Amino acid sequence: MVTPGSDSPKVSPEVIVEHTVCALQRTVPIDVPAIVFLSGGQSEEEATKNLNAMNQLKTKKSWSLSFSRCVAPEQIEDMVRQRGECEGGSRGVVREVQS
Repeated sequence: MVTPGSDSPKVSPEVIVEHTVCALQRTVPIDVPAIVFLSGGQSEEEATKNLNAMNQLKTKKSWSLSFSRCVAPEQIEDMVRQRGECEGGSRGVVREVQS
């Protein structure tokens, strides 16, 4: 995703989506079936909001969009401690992105 640098002010998901989709449309070959995003330094909440906004965008996209929610083992341990489970949290992220 095209996001501002860490020292820059935050922008709305709509701005991130506009720049990301524009970059993808200009550079990704038409025969690429899917784009899979990682959070790339974004918080889980930011990445989810941005991907949701991208999925809501009504423009011609030749590829489907998805995400890979890979986390380090330390983060998994933290999620289990905070939430009591990990799988339920993952389902919540999927619901947010699909809404």
